[in-house]
Amino acid sequence: MNLLALPSWLLWPLAHLAAVLALVAGALLALGFFSARRGWEPRCRRCAHDLRSTDPATKSCPECGADLARRGAVIAGSRRVRPAMAAIGFAVLALSVASAVWLDERGVQRFRLWLAMRTPVADLVDSLWLQDGNAPLAGNALAELLGVSGALSPQGGERTLASGALLDAVVEVARRGELAGRAPMTAVLARMQFPLDRLDDAELARLVDLAVDELVASEGARATFYRMAEIAGFSNGTVDVRAEVTARLQRTEEGRRALALRPTNDGPSESGRVARFRLASALDSVSAQSVGWMDDSGMPALILEEAVLEPRDGGPARALAVASGDWRSDDGPGLHATLLLDAPPGVYRLRLRGVLAPTALLPSTFASIPGRADDARAITPDAARALDGAADYAGSCEVEIVEPALPERAQTDDEAAIAHAAAAFARGPIRVERGMKTLDYGALGMAATAESSIAMVASVVQDGATDVVAEFSASAGRLSATGGAIPERIDGARPFEVVLEPIGYRAVTGSTVSDGRGGGGPRSSADAAAGPPALWARFILRYPKATDMPEVVVERLALEGEAITPRTDDATRAAVEAWVSALQPVSARDDARMPARFARSFGVFSSWTPATTRGQSRPRAPWPDSLQLAGWFELSCGGRLVGETIAWSGAPSESVRFPAMNAVTALDPEAPVVIRYRPDARVLRASTRLAADHLAVPFELVFPPEGGRIALRWLDRAP
Repeated sequence: MNLLALPSWLLWPLAHLAAVLALVAGALLALGFFSARRGWEPRCRRCAHDLRSTDPATKSCPECGADLARRGAVIAGSRRVRPAMAAIGFAVLALSVASAVWLDERGVQRFRLWLAMRTPVADLVDSLWLQDGNAPLAGNALAELLGVSGALSPQGGERTLASGALLDAVVEVARRGELAGRAPMTAVLARMQFPLDRLDDAELARLVDLAVDELVASEGARATFYRMAEIAGFSNGTVDVRAEVTARLQRTEEGRRALALRPTNDGPSESGRVARFRLASALDSVSAQSVGWMDDSGMPALILEEAVLEPRDGGPARALAVASGDWRSDDGPGLHATLLLDAPPGVYRLRLRGVLAPTALLPSTFASIPGRADDARAITPDAARALDGAADYAGSCEVEIVEPALPERAQTDDEAAIAHAAAAFARGPIRVERGMKTLDYGALGMAATAESSIAMVASVVQDGATDVVAEFSASAGRLSATGGAIPERIDGARPFEVVLEPIGYRAVTGSTVSDGRGGGGPRSSADAAAGPPALWARFILRYPKATDMPEVVVERLALEGEAITPRTDDATRAAVEAWVSALQPVSARDDARMPARFARSFGVFSSWTPATTRGQSRPRAPWPDSLQLAGWFELSCGGRLVGETIAWSGAPSESVRFPAMNAVTALDPEAPVVIRYRPDARVLRASTRLAADHLAVPFELVFPPEGGRIALRWLDRAP
């Protein structure tokens, strides 16, 4: 019987049992000694003398002399003591005293723990696995059974649990962990409360046997018992579990297959995103952390020859392209495969084939070395096979691909947080250096607190004209931003305004800057949506001139969210077509003129500013007023995805452009580069709660490889 399930309301009243028993004892004693009268004979109330033989004319009691004429002086019948009732009353009184001594609040806790110790061990371990509300009680009960320090015995005691009982319970619960809705093994093993460190030597030896059997049976795909044995052995300190298991597996062909390298990833991956699959044996760490370029000198590199996704439902296989690392610092040649998941959601079998080559014999992949950043990726599998110590590799794993997540940061209109931000903005976030005016991101970043963050787009207004100049987000200790230069048309000697509009989530559209209190801003959508809620208010900074401190006006905004209006009419399409026609022609792609990694950055060979002539005033892009782009953007070349699919919303301008569409795979030099826009109003709602017009028509922008005008194709009208 699982006594952990006893509700607390059933046991905690025991702390008041002494008072209840005292009342019951008093009632029983009263009934025992002062029961109801019996008989009809008249008696004196004072001395209970029988008055039947007394002359009625007598006015006083012959026994005690009491005045019998007084009202109530004569009563009928006599009281009799009930010995049984009195004895029960004294017994209940004794129980009341014992309860007062032993069943105080701490005594009830000890009693509940005593009951929990009578619960089956598997139920105690299961509670620790699930970390439910009874987990602390289960841990204390298990500690008492194992004789270690606990609630009842702070110094520990004698173990009363038979050897093997704890391991049986752990194994049973671990097998239950495969069921849906259960906590994942990696999360459970990370808990200090899980009792693997309490296994004795015999149990640890048996667990090692189970680990070897599981690894051989699954050919290394499952290592549940090995992970458990590794933790138990580390706590034991006398057994090197890894060495023991490795030695036993290497004795047979089946065991050596279990030790082979295989791809691993950290849970489901998002469609259209880059995912890293680390190569590891079943005995390696299950962590999916990156293998940095600074600590991989002793590891081989994987030169991929083929990466194929095979659908579990039997559909056609799909080849994947190898993705480049982040352009700021190379991911290094460590033992992993970084792939662009150009596949719809589903469950697949990922098969990798390539060559494991010694890292020391490969060219440098450090991205900051001009002309050498792409050398390692240019090496062919055949060339890698020719290196000393190289070996062929083939492995597979199951991959679950899901729809890309749409993050949305929470907003707040907290009065104190808004007042703090207004005070920070009033410190003058305009810097003037050598005649150039820019936003002071250091001052902007100070608006964030530990309880609130900021995510805003900045616009400059003068003489009725508005220029969007920057986007930035900040939380305590971190700031990321793009843009920030004040247009030359703004006369710093005359009044102007900087308007800070809140946004919910928007991908970083360019390089980031740091305010000196931490690293650059978040690069992933998940990081961008994390953190404290963002301020939801509009701040208007009114400058008499650029060198003065601004007057800050705060406009409160409703948190409920206003209407989003889809736009599909011909007039809107015509305005977008006019905007595209005003974009300057792109130059032909020529990777030989610049490092290949930078050439693949889409912003290098295409510009989102209107066509202009040097020395002339820059015309404004004819983007329709109040029209917002919001949805999913895909970068493709040659009919295949070459960059990550990202969510973005905004209105293109000279300063705020399309999201940074960076190609992470090689481009076909003879195929056009295409940006596809798939509208999604949810992206706009995640970005703003204000009323907005949403371009609800999908389109493609085609950039010819030979250079020239950008072409626009409406996908709902494509043949």
